[in-house]
Amino acid sequence: MYYEITVEGNNTVTFISKGFFDQLGYTQPAAKADGKAIAIGVSSAVVAIALLVLICYCYKKRQDEIDKIKGVQKEEDLKVKAE
Repeated sequence: MYYEITVEGNNTVTFISKGFFDQLGYTQPAAKADGKAIAIGVSSAVVAIALLVLICYCYKKRQDEIDKIKGVQKEEDLKVKAE
Protein backbone atom coordinates (compact mmCIF):
# COMPACT_ATOMS: atom_id res chain seq x y z
CA MET A 1 0.00 0.00 0.00
CA TYR A 2 1.37 3.38 -1.04
CA TYR A 3 0.83 6.48 1.09
CA GLU A 4 1.50 10.17 0.63
CA ILE A 5 1.08 12.77 3.37
CA THR A 6 0.99 16.54 3.06
CA VAL A 7 0.63 18.69 6.16
CA GLU A 8 0.04 22.45 6.03
CA GLY A 9 -1.39 24.84 8.56
CA ASN A 10 -0.92 27.93 10.68
CA ASN A 11 2.52 28.08 12.29
CA THR A 12 3.40 24.79 10.56
CA VAL A 13 6.14 24.20 8.05
CA THR A 14 4.89 22.32 4.99
CA PHE A 15 5.66 18.64 5.34
CA ILE A 16 5.40 16.02 2.59
CA SER A 17 6.12 12.33 3.02
CA LYS A 18 5.45 9.29 0.88
CA GLY A 19 6.28 5.61 0.97
CA PHE A 20 5.01 2.04 1.17
CA PHE A 21 3.48 0.21 4.15
CA ASP A 22 2.91 -3.32 2.97
CA GLN A 23 6.37 -4.80 2.25
CA LEU A 24 8.94 -5.19 4.96
CA GLY A 25 12.39 -4.25 3.72
CA TYR A 26 11.06 -2.70 0.51
CA THR A 27 13.42 -0.19 -1.04
CA GLN A 28 12.27 2.19 -3.70
CA PRO A 29 14.05 1.66 -7.02
CA ALA A 30 16.69 4.25 -7.86
CA ALA A 31 15.59 6.95 -10.26
CA LYS A 32 17.16 6.53 -13.67
CA ALA A 33 18.71 9.56 -15.31
CA ASP A 34 16.83 10.48 -18.44
CA GLY A 35 19.31 11.10 -21.24
CA LYS A 36 17.01 13.57 -22.94
CA ALA A 37 16.61 15.65 -19.78
CA ILE A 38 20.37 15.70 -19.23
CA ALA A 39 20.96 16.79 -22.83
CA ILE A 40 18.40 19.58 -22.49
CA GLY A 41 19.96 20.75 -19.22
CA VAL A 42 23.50 20.77 -20.59
CA SER A 43 22.51 22.49 -23.83
CA SER A 44 20.52 25.10 -21.89
CA ALA A 45 23.55 25.84 -19.73
CA VAL A 46 25.81 26.16 -22.78
CA VAL A 47 23.35 28.52 -24.48
CA ALA A 48 23.03 30.62 -21.31
CA ILE A 49 26.82 30.93 -20.96
CA ALA A 50 27.22 31.78 -24.66
CA LEU A 51 24.50 34.41 -24.38
CA LEU A 52 26.19 35.94 -21.33
CA VAL A 53 29.54 36.08 -23.14
CA LEU A 54 27.88 37.67 -26.17
CA ILE A 55 26.16 40.29 -24.03
CA CYS A 56 29.44 41.16 -22.27
CA TYR A 57 31.29 41.36 -25.59
CA CYS A 58 28.65 43.63 -27.15
CA TYR A 59 28.54 45.85 -24.05
CA LYS A 60 32.33 46.22 -24.04
CA LYS A 61 32.38 46.98 -27.78
CA ARG A 62 29.62 49.57 -27.36
CA GLN A 63 31.45 51.23 -24.45
CA ASP A 64 34.64 51.38 -26.56
CA GLU A 65 32.72 53.07 -29.38
CA ILE A 66 31.15 55.58 -26.97
CA ASP A 67 34.58 56.33 -25.45
CA LYS A 68 36.03 56.79 -28.93
CA ILE A 69 33.27 59.28 -29.83
CA LYS A 70 33.78 61.18 -26.56
CA GLY A 71 37.55 61.18 -27.03
CA VAL A 72 38.24 59.30 -23.79
CA GLN A 73 41.69 57.74 -23.70
CA LYS A 74 42.26 54.45 -21.95
CA GLU A 75 45.24 53.58 -19.75
CA GLU A 76 46.47 51.07 -22.36
CA ASP A 77 46.56 53.83 -25.01
CA LEU A 78 48.41 56.19 -22.67
CA LYS A 79 51.05 53.58 -21.82
CA VAL A 80 51.74 52.93 -25.49
CA LYS A 81 52.05 56.66 -26.23
CA ALA A 82 54.33 57.23 -23.22
CA GLU A 83 56.85 54.63 -24.42
